[in-house]
Amino acid sequence: MPALIFHAAIAIARLLTPRGVIETIQRMLTDIAIARATTRWLIMAAEQQGDFSSRPLRDGQAESSAASQ
Repeated sequence: MPALIFHAAIAIARLLTPRGVIETIQRMLTDIAIARATTRWLIMAAEQQGDFSSRPLRDGQAESSAASQ
């Protein structure tokens, strides 16, 4: 718990300095942009997975099995 308070004090001290505020805002905006890009990628991946799972299997395997018999 004391380590958590120490880290919180460092974070607050960084916010109090003018340079720290700019860096913090830039870091927050970068993190938000990364999170949005990751979300878009996950949505696209889920939609592709949905497309693959909703497509019926082709009858090529059934036709090749019937031809071999």
